[in-house]
Amino acid sequence: MSQEFEHTSTAHESSAKEPIGIDVETLLNEMIAEVVFKYEKMKSSQMTRKPKPDSRAERNRLRKERRQASGLGQFLTAFAATEMERPKSHRLEQLPKESRDKNAEDDEEPVPAKRIKLAECDFSKVNGDLTPIACYDVTAYLGRTKKENLYMKSCMWSPDGRYLLTTSQDNCARVFELDEENKLVLKRKYRFGGPVLCTAWKTGRKSEIFATSCKYVPVQLWSVDKDESVDTIKGVELTVPYDPVYSLAFSTDGDCLFMGTKGKIKMHYFAPQKGQPKDLTMKGPSGLVSCFAVHPGDPSTIVAGSYNKEVRIMSTTNPEHGSNFDTEFPATHLAFSHSGKYLFVGGRSTNEIHRFDWSKLHAKIEPTMRLERPMNTQQKINFQIERNDRYLLSGSTAGEILIYDLEDKENDGGLHRPSYRCKASESAVCGLSLHPTKALLATAHGQWVVPRTVYFSDTEEESEPRRYDEGGFPFDNNVKLWDLTQ
Repeated sequence: MSQEFEHTSTAHESSAKEPIGIDVETLLNEMIAEVVFKYEKMKSSQMTRKPKPDSRAERNRLRKERRQASGLGQFLTAFAATEMERPKSHRLEQLPKESRDKNAEDDEEPVPAKRIKLAECDFSKVNGDLTPIACYDVTAYLGRTKKENLYMKSCMWSPDGRYLLTTSQDNCARVFELDEENKLVLKRKYRFGGPVLCTAWKTGRKSEIFATSCKYVPVQLWSVDKDESVDTIKGVELTVPYDPVYSLAFSTDGDCLFMGTKGKIKMHYFAPQKGQPKDLTMKGPSGLVSCFAVHPGDPSTIVAGSYNKEVRIMSTTNPEHGSNFDTEFPATHLAFSHSGKYLFVGGRSTNEIHRFDWSKLHAKIEPTMRLERPMNTQQKINFQIERNDRYLLSGSTAGEILIYDLEDKENDGGLHRPSYRCKASESAVCGLSLHPTKALLATAHGQWVVPRTVYFSDTEEESEPRRYDEGGFPFDNNVKLWDLTQ
């Protein structure tokens, strides 16, 4: 028995040690045959497949036929036909509000931009017969029982012509809205802690934004729809004593605000490009920078004037370099002609407005034209060139609206008188602004008057300060609107 067991075990051990034989050639032939079979099958399927449509329209047609042939496609087609038979409002009511609003916007056809017709002005109407069509008295609005010299300082239409921005001696800025009947309606009143030095409307898309500079407050941005400021320009350092901003101007696209201080020009970018600083400082003309002008043909070129009888030309692309030329008087107002060919300069305590040829500017240039304008005070008197570059409009301390026909004048450097004039006030016409689209002219009136000497006595009545109107001074705290329709 043991011998049999030993014999069996030995037989198993010997069989386990023998190698298993594999026919490699047979296995390789089977793999090749399988590959050939798959290749023939793929080739035959490609030959029987329908050709791919060449055009997109053909592919869409075939896709539509397959969808309609399916059961789901037939259901969707029937549902869409039933839905289109309902009124449009009923179909939208079945959707959520967000979907209704979106679908309504999609269904609306794009409305083409309405082309605004620009009204032409008849400046020959500026004569003795012209009377204002609207008038706003600041003193009457405040309910003052006695006349006070709350003279106006400036007025300026917004770029779209909907609003008129004014400043006055009572440290307030007011925004008037022009209604359909061409009447001024007070929309907002902003009170400041000190005199308002300058204002500027933002150009570009947001034409309801404007900037203000106050003597004791940094530059602020305001919206005509809000009572509070929407932004404060923090790029202007709050030094002690505070260095105020005396002039403001926006770039053509409204992305940059220029601010004039003492001998410096600060630029604030609202959306600076990558790698561009938000605030920059350039060297300005010597003295207080009082006014700006941006070249209409080259928005990167700006001109700044100062009370130090100096004008500086600069470029925002190369702010470190610039050139200066001298003026005969402290500059308070700069303006380019719309063609960019001429630069006009107005000043304080001078009876002239000078026109310079932009292509011939240098340090000792002489004006090509001098326009006579009565101006015997230190205040700023605005002027404006109408969009056809033919007429220049200006106020004066004599209370007149002055119109100059520039085409009727020679470029000989001589002094020229106004072509048309109109007595608008017994006081000064300090602010003046043409409506951008309508034949309307807005004017702001008044001037600072030295009060009479205050006398004191033992009686209470005589110890009271005398009012301005007791001295017979001509006051006019009004904003007026004039119709220049042809």
